[in-house]
Parts: sequence; C-alpha cells; structure tokens
Amino acid sequence: MKKTWKYIAMAAMAAALLAGCGGGDSGETAAPATEAVSQETTAGESAAETTEGETESGEAKRDHVTIALSTDVSSLNPYGQDNNVTNQVMFHIYEPLVTQDRDLSIIPCLADSWEESEDGMTWTFKLHEGVKFHDGSDFTAEDVVASYNYAKNESESYKSRFATVDSFEAVDDYTVVLHMNKKYPLLLTDLAMVCISSKENIEGKTEEEIGNSVIGTGRYKLVEHVKEDHIDMEVNEDYWGEVPEIKTVRFRPISNAATRTATMLSGELDVMGGVSVQDVDRLEASEGIHIVSEPSMEMIYINMEQMLDDNPGVEGGGNPLKDVRVRKAMYQAIDTDMIINNIMQGHAYPTATLIRDTFNGFNPDLERYPYDPEAAKALLAEAGYPDGFTITLDAGSDITVNSSEVAQAVAGYWEKIGIKVNVNLMPSATFLPHIRPYEHKTGLLISAWSVYTGEGITMMNQHCYTYDQEKGTGNANRGHYSNPEVDKLIDEAMQESDKERRAELTKEIDQITHDDVAYIPLYVQENIFAVKDDVDYTPRFNKYVFAWEISIK
Repeated sequence: MKKTWKYIAMAAMAAALLAGCGGGDSGETAAPATEAVSQETTAGESAAETTEGETESGEAKRDHVTIALSTDVSSLNPYGQDNNVTNQVMFHIYEPLVTQDRDLSIIPCLADSWEESEDGMTWTFKLHEGVKFHDGSDFTAEDVVASYNYAKNESESYKSRFATVDSFEAVDDYTVVLHMNKKYPLLLTDLAMVCISSKENIEGKTEEEIGNSVIGTGRYKLVEHVKEDHIDMEVNEDYWGEVPEIKTVRFRPISNAATRTATMLSGELDVMGGVSVQDVDRLEASEGIHIVSEPSMEMIYINMEQMLDDNPGVEGGGNPLKDVRVRKAMYQAIDTDMIINNIMQGHAYPTATLIRDTFNGFNPDLERYPYDPEAAKALLAEAGYPDGFTITLDAGSDITVNSSEVAQAVAGYWEKIGIKVNVNLMPSATFLPHIRPYEHKTGLLISAWSVYTGEGITMMNQHCYTYDQEKGTGNANRGHYSNPEVDKLIDEAMQESDKERRAELTKEIDQITHDDVAYIPLYVQENIFAVKDDVDYTPRFNKYVFAWEISIK
C-alpha cells in the first residue's frame, strides 16, 4: 500500500493548477555594481516602462508595480544562496516541483502529483506536461534530475535539503523518482524551496555561468539586473498557468531604512517591506499609504562558537564560549524586554526558542532565562573569567529591522558584566558569506533565521544538529553546537510520520538545547509593510512579496 496524493483529481486543486503555483536564508555571483545583467525578452523594454489597460469604467489602469527589497539578491544562480530576499526574487523566474499556499500547506507546482512508498524509501513525482522554459525549450524529468543533482552536490546552501536523498532518477519524460537513504516524511517542505532550472543551463556550467543564464519556467522573465539599483522583470505571456495581471515588475534594493521610507513617501514604490519601526506612524499618516503588519516567522538570535579551542572572535586566543556558564551569563545579561520596547518600539515578541508558536512541536512551557546581570557576573567568575574577556560580535547592518541598533544594545549589556565587545557591522552581502559555518570566520554573531515548514523539528535540525559539511547536516549551525543525544533525537523526529510523536520529540530537543544554551533567542520580529492605497495586497507569513498576488484597485 502507498500513501498517495493525487491533487489533480480534486476540483479545487484543478483550479490551483490552472493558476500555476507560487513559492513560500551566501556567495556572490551577480555582476559588479557598474554592470547590468540583461536577458533578451520578447518585449525588449525595461520593466520600469509602463503599460496600461482599462478598468470596467474605462479609466486607465496600470499593470506595473515597484517593490522594495531590503538588500540586493545574493546571487542570480537559483542554487547560490538560500535566503529570504534571493528566494523571493527567484520564485518569480523559477519554480519548484511543489510549493506552499498561504497557510504553509503543500500544493502542486511543476509536479501534478506524488507518491511516497510504504517504507518511505522512494518518492515518485508525476510532472505537469506542456510546461516550457522561457527560451521555449520543454520542461522534462531530465531538468529536475540535473537541478537536484547540482543542488545536492555543488551547492553549499542547498545540499542539506537533500541529506536524506541518495539519488534521482528520470523514469520517463514526466516521471521522477527520488531514492532515499532514510525515511523523511518532511521531504516536500524542502523540495518546495528548490527551484528547477534546465539541464542545458546547469550541466557543465560554472556557478557564474548559471547565474548569468536566468531562464526558468516561472510567471516572469528577467529583463535586467543592475546591481544595487534594480531588478526588472516582465510577464511570461506563455506561462503554463494563469498569466498574472501585473505585467512588469521592478524590484528596488534599498538597504537603508530611512531611504526606503523616503522612496515610499515619494510615490516611487508600491509595496515596501521591512518598514522601520520609527517610520510606522509617519507612513500610516501619509495620504495614499496604509500599513499592514503581523508577527513574522523570523527569529532573531545569537550564535556562539562552541567547537573551536581558539575562537576567531576572542582577543588573545582561547574560547570562553565553550563553557555553558559563560553562554548562560551572556544570555542573562541581555534585557530583551528593553530592546523590544525601546529599540523595536513594541513591534517584536519575546521568545525562549527558535520555534514559532504556531509550529508543530512548540513548547509553551519553555521560559527565557531571566535578565539578571548580577547572576551573569557570578557565572563568569565561576567559569574563570571574573574580569571578562574581549570578543568581536559580527552583525549584519541591514539583515533585519534595526539590526545595527540591536547589535549595539546587546554589546552594551555584555560590557556591563565585563565582556568587552567589538561590534563588527557588515552589509548583508558581506555578512552572509562571513558567517557560513564551514568558513569558521565568526566566533559570535547576531542574525535571523526563519523556516516555513510549520514544523519545529526543521528549525532544530538546521540549527542544532552537529554541523558536517560533507553530510550536509546542521547547515545553519553557525555556532557549531554539538550534542550526540540531540542528534539522535533529531534523527528520530525527522523520520517520524506521526505528527504528535514528532511534536513530543521536538519539545524534548528544545528543552535540551535550552539547558545547553546552544544559542540565545531574542525575539520574533514583526512583519511591517507599507502599501499604496490603490494596491490590493495581503502579505504572506514568510515576507515574500509576489507580484502575481498583487492587483490594482
């Protein structure tokens, strides 16, 4: 007997297939700042140029939008970097086999249906027929196999998503089989994040060559990328599903929050995420603009190097962070409530874990270590550091809302207990490569991470499983935390089909990592969007702004 999902047999999903599909965290392969990467298009014009239709009343109705990004894409290679901004842009051009709707449920995309074998060791996907890439070539199973092989074997950012997969097989033009090395019920949540490119544009190509040939099956085609200025796209009129109402899209990477706000107020933007908390009232009071906000799935946290004897961030060598008492002291030295109330102005929510409260396996009984600087000083003294030590804190200046201010505040709290901190602020394009776990360049960092699987075990697997570059495990474990008991429990949970049992295992893992102070959780960020009043848009939990989900009133 097999577990089978045949969505195409369902009337509701038939409508979803007619409409196509939509997707749900760095090397730099994009062109230099002065160079534009362009694609030939049928329209042959910039997406910044507007086209107009008419409303039922006969009034001119624009069909273009400009969307702000908090930073530029890390790469135009769909397997270059797995981060929020890059994924958002890539999913306009490329598509995965399966994707997620607004409530994170898995739905078909380039695959119409799939089957998991009874023992969980094979997954069979039936592909949608008649799909073409932007260059007119046919989409087949060979393209899926080439894409997955590249992601598994060549991409540091994506190989962890295939840690449970042995091989990929194209049975025929429209059937793909994944052969597993272990049972993994959550496979679809990983596949939903992996784009499919054409075999011709992958095999035998360098990372840079793949990034310079941006051809997918998605709703939009790349027109031009001028680094740090704009990314222009035009609609794919031959799209296999419903062609979007919005015909041209311009993404504007604007890393400075004040500049983003000024650009929104000037009327140049239609949708802007990452609104600075200081600008919310000002934007909402402006004519023609409204604010939409909700708790995000993005966790702000601190990683501490726990493997190396010589921490690269510690002045004079050694690694105090290997001692759990030091990690707990650093945790208890931070007044997170003050950061939320003063720096984030209430637009954040305290958390004791990396797991979102809406996810399976969230433990409501887990509590933060209390803010207690005197207890923190005592722990440092007990660990042999009564006078503290000097360390560098790496942080992305534009990685999240007010990230620079939060990093400075955290450093200030540590200074109060005797730890001298050098704050190393970097733009995300520099910060993200710097903190890769295999680089071993950072000894202490503050960053953000989010997953959209609806499963807490996914976050634990990425952050708390022992990092192994060869095996592709612990891909976000930048502090190199390692506990064999946790690894064993994660392995069990990742193969557990029963949702309730998986939740109990996740809670057990969360408690152990909490006791070990594997990381320091700070808060859940709030998603804040500014939207023009004539734009109809409802944000997704994952912060992705998809042009095809936008309409003009």
